[in-house]
Amino acid sequence: MFDECFAAGLLANATGTFVVDFIFFSLPGVFLLLTLTVTALSGGVGGLLGWELLRLLEKYHFRPQGRKINVKMEKEQLL
Repeated sequence: MFDECFAAGLLANATGTFVVDFIFFSLPGVFLLLTLTVTALSGGVGGLLGWELLRLLEKYHFRPQGRKINVKMEKEQLL
């Protein structure tokens, strides 16, 4: 779940930035690449913060009923 949240934030920010920069701003390649790199990193960090928030909410039982985060179980399922 940790890496999924990082990748989801990274891809969401990078995709949105690419579409906006390409269509509206028409940035040159170097600036587009720089912008995509910065937004991808900030999106990844945002995904990690979201994952940590989910863990804290579950720890203090503030999370609504549904799928529980069990990192150990998910790693075992991957193996």
